[in-house]
Amino acid sequence: MVFDTIGGESVADDFAVLKPEGLLVSTLGAKADELAVKKHIRVIDESADFNHLDLQPIVDLIGKGNHQSNLPLLS
Repeated sequence: MVFDTIGGESVADDFAVLKPEGLLVSTLGAKADELAVKKHIRVIDESADFNHLDLQPIVDLIGKGNHQSNLPLLS
């Protein structure tokens, strides 16, 4: 699963790291395109107004080792 809060050109990077049957959750309205269909990737557009505190539960899960992240944790 990739949780994309950047959008734009970073969406191509999202698809590069996702495995087939993966999930891309976009907060900026990433559109499912031919690549998503070809790689069997599900795209969820979860456009919402949020702040960093809303993302803390995800950071906590990664910090506890319950989920794998390919990104460094920021403090």
